[in-house]
Parts: sequence; structure tokens; C-alpha cells
Amino acid sequence: MSEKQIIDWKRGKEIYYGDEDMLIDMIRSFDESSFKYQYDDLHQSIMKMDYDKIYGFACTVKGSTNFIAADRVSPIASTIQTFASQNQSATDILEHYLLFLHESKLLEEEIAKILKRQVDLSRIERYEKEVIEKYNLKPNTHMSGHVDFSNNPNSPSCSVGCTIF
Repeated sequence: MSEKQIIDWKRGKEIYYGDEDMLIDMIRSFDESSFKYQYDDLHQSIMKMDYDKIYGFACTVKGSTNFIAADRVSPIASTIQTFASQNQSATDILEHYLLFLHESKLLEEEIAKILKRQVDLSRIERYEKEVIEKYNLKPNTHMSGHVDFSNNPNSPSCSVGCTIF
């Protein structure tokens, strides 16, 4: 089975009854609004570890990414939403949030290609840096993007394996 596409073009066109221009318009709308503001709201709630707001903003991001058939990002937002609703550990939420940001970088690159604009990863990279610094996570030097939760005595123990990318 092949890896899911960042944006599932076939499913995206099906959402809009085969209208590719409508899908592109929705991607443009997502890029101009949702990608910035909804992601910022989710990030701020993660930084405060406000479970109610994490739940709400993850739900919003899940919906908006689903409308553009971002089939690798939307399920991760859904998992974050579920974890927040079940009051899962902060470690579980952080682990999936960092995975969400990793996949969102790939989404940013894909959207930039579709819309023929420059790629700008600075906002998402800032989110990663802020969450790593705030929660005293130690970046794993073996692979860029890895975060090793187990080497930090100040973070809660990892319950799901800690290798997130």
C-alpha cells in the first residue's frame, strides 16, 4: 500500500463534484485564512495546555483540512481532539502535535506548489521551536524533527513509544 498523499487530489475533486477549480479555490481559501489563524489558535491552546480549547481548535483544523482532502494532516488533528476530550497526558498531545506540525510543513510545501507561490515554513518552525522550548523537550540529533521525550526528566513519561517521525 502506498503512502497517503498530502492532498488526495482524487478525493478532493470528489468533495466538489469533480470541480477542480473549486478545490483549488478551497485550497487558496485555506491558505489565506485557516492555515494561519486556525493553526495559531491551536498552537496557543497547546502552549497553555488548555484541553477545552485544544479540543475545539483541533476540531476546527480537522474540518478545514478535511475540506481540502489533506488526508495526512486531518487524522492527526482528529487524534489530538480525541486526546483532549479524554484528558490524555500532555505528552500524548505534544507528541501528536509535533507530528501534526511535521505533516503541516509538507502540506505547506504542497499548497505552495499548487498555488505557485513561495514556500514559507517559518511559522510552523516557530511553533515547533516554541513547544520544544516551553515543554523542555530535547530534540533528537540523529534525525531532524525527532523529539526524544524519554531523555527529559522534567517531562512526563511517554506512553506511546516516543519515536514520532
